[in-house]
Amino acid sequence: MNADDAAQRGVEQRVTTLLVGDSIAFTIARAMPEVAHRHPVVAHHGTMIGCGIARGGPLRDAGLVINVPAECSGWPEVWGRCVDEFRPDITAVLVGRWEVVDRIHDGRWMHVGQPDYDAYLRSELQRGVDVLTSGGGRVALLSAPYSRQRAPGGGDWPQNDPARTDRFNQLLGEVAQDAPSVVTIDAAEWICPGGEYAAEVDGLAMRREDGIHLTPEGSAWVADRLLGELVRVVRSPDG
Repeated sequence: MNADDAAQRGVEQRVTTLLVGDSIAFTIARAMPEVAHRHPVVAHHGTMIGCGIARGGPLRDAGLVINVPAECSGWPEVWGRCVDEFRPDITAVLVGRWEVVDRIHDGRWMHVGQPDYDAYLRSELQRGVDVLTSGGGRVALLSAPYSRQRAPGGGDWPQNDPARTDRFNQLLGEVAQDAPSVVTIDAAEWICPGGEYAAEVDGLAMRREDGIHLTPEGSAWVADRLLGELVRVVRSPDG
């Protein structure tokens, strides 16, 4: 085998990964270039700041009623273009921030944990899985971490309720349960070990002051673990 053949074989052995999701996913994607060299991967992303998989609105965020950016409704098309362009072996999905807020759906305010809204979220997750597996790759649904977005005076917002995030993460498991090409990865445990919100993890500053997003150091730490897990899933017979 000559040097060119060996180089080409090395490229072929790399796992092509794709990360899609909201702004939390974006912070992780932005950190991937600094850790990707540790793994046999070619890493891409198609994250959309301010957009989850729940569509429509308006919604309530931090006590305000806000309209959803128009581009958020087009996430299936964005994800589909990423699949066509990058042909990932596996796509990681990290959403949840915009799925646990109160939102107008079918003409009334709803939130995760209510049967009708749960059914809607489940259908949107399945839509995402269908899009992302259309090129033959696998999907890893990442559990969403808790947030602690503080209200004035030290109060709390409904989207901070751990029960909402827990229910959303249960929906991820339900979607993955009967889909051989889909796995779940408990990324929330990395960010919120022991099922508790944590500003620091093992002495590392994990969350920004907004109580939602990851710090640059936390993003790199999560990106490193995530790429390792994605390679493991693709290369493991049991997935």
